[in-house]
Amino acid sequence: MRIRLFLVTLCFFIASGYSAAQQIHIHGIITDAATGEPLPYVNVVLLPAHLGTGTMTDDDGKYALTFAVSGENLLFSYVGYEPVTTSLTEVKNGVLNVMLKPLATQLNEVVISGSRTRYTNRDNPAVELIRKVIANKDKNRIEAQNTFEYECYEKIQLSITQMCRNGVCG
Repeated sequence: MRIRLFLVTLCFFIASGYSAAQQIHIHGIITDAATGEPLPYVNVVLLPAHLGTGTMTDDDGKYALTFAVSGENLLFSYVGYEPVTTSLTEVKNGVLNVMLKPLATQLNEVVISGSRTRYTNRDNPAVELIRKVIANKDKNRIEAQNTFEYECYEKIQLSITQMCRNGVCG
C-alpha cells in the first residue's frame, strides 16, 4: 500500500514539474519607433488568436505574458501604429522589446466655403417687440420716471434647538 502511495505521489510531482517546464514567461517594453517613448495600453496577443492568450501594456509600456508552448507568434497592435508580428524565436532570455512605427495616413482635403446671407426677420413678432423696446429705451429708464415702485420677496429660515445639560433641558 505504501509503495502504491509513493508511486502515485512521485508521478504527481513528475507531471507537475513537466507541466511547469512548458510555461514560457516573456516580458518587455513597447516603445514608439520615432520618439522612443513607451506606449501604454498596447495589445499583446499570442497567435494563433484562437488560443485566447494575451495581455496589455501598463502606463509605462511594460508587459508580461505567461503561456504554454502552443503559440508561434506574438502580435503587438495599437491604434495609430502599424501592427507588428514577432516570432517566438526572437525572444532572448524571456525579454522581447518591440518598437512600433506610427501609421501614416493622408486625409482628404476639406474645403469650407460659404456665402454671407442676411437674416430677414419680417414675420418674427419678437423682432418687432425688440425694435419697440429699443425705440422707447429713453422713456423707460428709471431716471425718466417721477415715481418708482417694486416688490421684493425675502425668505428667512430660523431653527431653534433645545439644549440639554446633565439630563436637564431648558
